[in-house]
Amino acid sequence: MLFRSSASKKRKLSPTTVKAGGKKAKNAIDPSARTTLMIRNIPRKYSQRQLLTDLNEAYAFTHGVDFFYLPTDLGTGRNLGYCFVNFLRPADAEAVKQTLHKFRLFNAAKSGLSIGYADVQGFEQNLRNVRRSLMHRIKNREYRPLVAGPDGDLVPVTN
Repeated sequence: MLFRSSASKKRKLSPTTVKAGGKKAKNAIDPSARTTLMIRNIPRKYSQRQLLTDLNEAYAFTHGVDFFYLPTDLGTGRNLGYCFVNFLRPADAEAVKQTLHKFRLFNAAKSGLSIGYADVQGFEQNLRNVRRSLMHRIKNREYRPLVAGPDGDLVPVTN
């Protein structure tokens, strides 16, 4: 068990798309339906586990999370400075965004976290995006994206 999440079942998200004037658009996402955050300015020394631990201490971070991914340079083992987190509810994503934006992970950090909404939204879309591009290359389970398992724990994705 890595971390407890209240996401005990996988679910499909189909973001509502709205265009100015109320008409549907292909790539626009209703702002009230956004659930995926991109967190930037993560110190490169952090592992996925360390980052989750620190974020969870600062804010009950893993409650309601069904996807977490901290991209890592597979050659050096250092992260790339950003991560993606998908929440079950848009309200949780907004609360974390407001609370942890500019949060410093440690006192000597050069800058605080920068948190915004990701371009790819939703659990299925994030998982598809990662699987399509690089899952076959990530052999070390510590570097794989984490998803909510059947018991709600965040566990590494399998091929």
